[in-house]
Amino acid sequence: MKTLALGFAAALALGAAAFTAPASAMTPAPASVAVSHGVSGIAQVRYVKRTVVRRGPHCTMRKVVRRGPHGRVVRTVRVCH
Repeated sequence: MKTLALGFAAALALGAAAFTAPASAMTPAPASVAVSHGVSGIAQVRYVKRTVVRRGPHCTMRKVVRRGPHGRVVRTVRVCH
């Protein structure tokens, strides 16, 4: 019981401290950094597509659509290759 009361007191103290301090968001980047990179900094970003080497069968679910007596019949079939 004593530990529970101490925990609640600590949470209350930390919560009160968060409300008394001014709100702080991420600081803006310095003007020299923002201007020097500009559009060219965005153009230099490389996008790397990572592929996973799979071993063994790879199974997917394929939908088979057929015509039935009352319209379309859709069923899923597991296809492994």
